[in-house]
Amino acid sequence: FFSTLSTTPRIMIDGAKADFIDDAILAGGDVNEKDEAGISALMWTAMKGNVAAMQQLLAAPGIDVNYKPPPNAVAGRTALCIAAASGDVMAVETLLGHPDIDVNAGCSLDGRPPLTYTMLCGKVDAFQALMAAKNLDVNRRDDEGETPLMFAMSDIGEGVCHRNGMVEALLACPGIDASGTGKMGRSALHYAITGRRGEQQLSKLLQMPGIDVNLVDEDGWTVLVAALEMGRDVGVVQQLLAAPGMNVNLQNSTGETALMCAARKQVHPDILQALLQSPGIDVNLKNKWGGTALTIAATPSSYSSQEHSLTHVKMLLACPGIDLLEPRDNPKKIPAAVARVGKCLIQTATRAQLAKEEGGQQCQDDSDSD
Repeated sequence: FFSTLSTTPRIMIDGAKADFIDDAILAGGDVNEKDEAGISALMWTAMKGNVAAMQQLLAAPGIDVNYKPPPNAVAGRTALCIAAASGDVMAVETLLGHPDIDVNAGCSLDGRPPLTYTMLCGKVDAFQALMAAKNLDVNRRDDEGETPLMFAMSDIGEGVCHRNGMVEALLACPGIDASGTGKMGRSALHYAITGRRGEQQLSKLLQMPGIDVNLVDEDGWTVLVAALEMGRDVGVVQQLLAAPGMNVNLQNSTGETALMCAARKQVHPDILQALLQSPGIDVNLKNKWGGTALTIAATPSSYSSQEHSLTHVKMLLACPGIDLLEPRDNPKKIPAAVARVGKCLIQTATRAQLAKEEGGQQCQDDSDSD
């Protein structure tokens, strides 16, 4: 096909050269022939935005509209993936009009489908054209198991500021699956937290069937821990804490809980208060090193000032049932992890608790002697 043109495919697809295509087809050229990089003429029309030339090729018998080049050629994208990524809605609609088009065909590099490319590149018009396509699979996964919804929720790619409408459309789409996991074991909910989606979108996502609010990714983050690590505000944390089935005491592989994470990150006191008021919160859980939220809060941190650390220590000391007698085999010893910033407060509270317990024991001894 290319050899009949006596020119390169890149030049051929320029608008001024489009008439050569009919001549090549009439001369018996192979419309699916590839250039030295493995790129077909149809792909060149998508890259150059030449819809007229694209229409000529699509009308040719035997055209392969779903051809995937090698991974090292334009990331292995099909013509539709190329058009979707560039946001050329006319090219997208032209390709969708071919009876053999596979709207879900992913590229050969990582399996990402055209719909995902519109998310990554923020191409709203192309997204809408694909959403209206017959046989679209809105839950199509790439080779790492990630769906268009996960990319829509994330901050990955260049089109983050254009995604709000896409997110709303996907969440309203019949059959959308928000429950699966992709790369690193992360769910759409994880991506919504790390991608800084707003409370309204987060609320809709939390109401989706099958959402697991206690899912732990491969980094050991639940969505609640992710919110704390990413510095999300108290409104987001309260939304998560109110989600049905939320286990506020869930521990990761190192034994860290959301409360310990909040102490380590020295979050805003309003966020710590929201955690402490959560039903069933266990303030005395230990990580694998024996640390508790209290000892972590009293340890110097690079995240905040000494004043902030003292505020956290005071809030934890005020919790009913807070355990100050650690380790249990030596109740008068303050944990070594407790640093100077909170040590005096904990020592004072410990002495008061010990005095109370010793006084109670003395009374019991007196009673027994009587």
